[in-house]
Amino acid sequence: DMPENGSVIIYNKSFEPARNNEIAKMYPDLKDDIDRINSNMVDFLVPFKQRKYYCKEMKGSASIKAVLPALYPDDPELNYHNLQVVHNGGEAQEAFLSLKDIAVAYHQKNYILQGLNLDIEKGELVSLLGPSGCGKTTTLRVVAGFIDPQEGNFILDGEDMTKVPVHKRNFGLVFQSYALFPHLTVKENIAFGLKLRKMDKAQMEAKINEVVEVCDLEGLTDRLPKQLSGGQRQRVALARALVIEPKLLLLDEPLSNLDAKLRIQMRVEIKRLQKKLGITTIFVTHDQEECFSISDKVAVMNNGVIEQYDTPENIYSRPKTEFVARFIGFENFFDLTKVQDHQYQNQNGEIMKVDNDGDLETCKGTIRPDDIEIVTSADKYDNMITGNVTVRTFLGKSYQYEVETPIGKLVVNGGNATVYKQGDTIQMHLPANKIVLV
Repeated sequence: DMPENGSVIIYNKSFEPARNNEIAKMYPDLKDDIDRINSNMVDFLVPFKQRKYYCKEMKGSASIKAVLPALYPDDPELNYHNLQVVHNGGEAQEAFLSLKDIAVAYHQKNYILQGLNLDIEKGELVSLLGPSGCGKTTTLRVVAGFIDPQEGNFILDGEDMTKVPVHKRNFGLVFQSYALFPHLTVKENIAFGLKLRKMDKAQMEAKINEVVEVCDLEGLTDRLPKQLSGGQRQRVALARALVIEPKLLLLDEPLSNLDAKLRIQMRVEIKRLQKKLGITTIFVTHDQEECFSISDKVAVMNNGVIEQYDTPENIYSRPKTEFVARFIGFENFFDLTKVQDHQYQNQNGEIMKVDNDGDLETCKGTIRPDDIEIVTSADKYDNMITGNVTVRTFLGKSYQYEVETPIGKLVVNGGNATVYKQGDTIQMHLPANKIVLV
């Protein structure tokens, strides 16, 4: 039953959404809140005394001890031990890797990272995605130990690693430039980390042979780096990082120096190795296709903060902010005002239907160019927009049109069957299930 006034219900995004949805059916008035948790917008919902609080980075019911006195400093009846905690089976577990309130600033005033929080589970491959200057490489350098944050903590497997020096972290690093020793052979490059650890020669030989086989480097061990192709050098860098059996693998734009075909091959190879070995991995990139193809989760960064942290599928289809939407390829944006559930008025006064509803009274709608349909008859469609073609671009398999409309410029991709020219008037259908609100 719903606890009485003075009790607390906690919904944790770490638990299965299916369980949260069961609770939502029991308490319909909390459904919207639970939906927000399931979509990773907040970590916990705390309804208390008829009021709701959204709390970030809460780890189990114990942290309520700290939160509630802050919410109710003047409440003499507040007693943690009388609170009822409802969730789907036990305390929330600490993540394998946690960055907590990390702040990094240069010259004590120019902040690169501001209050950054990130949780990664053991065995996950998480990508940090964003434009140049967003803070993704700085975040990786904090984890690696090359930068000491001014604020916050880095926790790995329950241990505070914030002040642990680089050489004691046992992390594998692969850089954009590979950073191979040019005067050492492939085998000597791979063995470098093991020699620093003063490993027994026979054991070292066994580990090298194993990683050479895993990384498909047989027959190349006596070559120098200059005698290798770009993909082979990248595999050597990976082998050198993996042979020490690292607790964490850090990849800083490792594919950016490869040609397009080789990049595709290597990202498949990285995913295969990471899953085979089960190593928790952080991958830094500005390439969304590369990122989505190999990641379990993606953190989209902007100006030192994470704008959205979710699965690649959810970020691709349901971006939460305008920045995320623009960065991953949404090009069409138009202002909307909510009229009623699933119905919004655009700036031309027309009603548009939207399947993915939101809570905001005013927002922007966005849709990908591929999702807009050019139609010849408007009779059977909702969300019809008419406009004039201003620019036509040939893309090979299709044409792309810039269209001037009453709700602003729209970019739409059309097939080769019917080709429109500049000045043509076309009718476009914006499917309700393809419009995203941000």
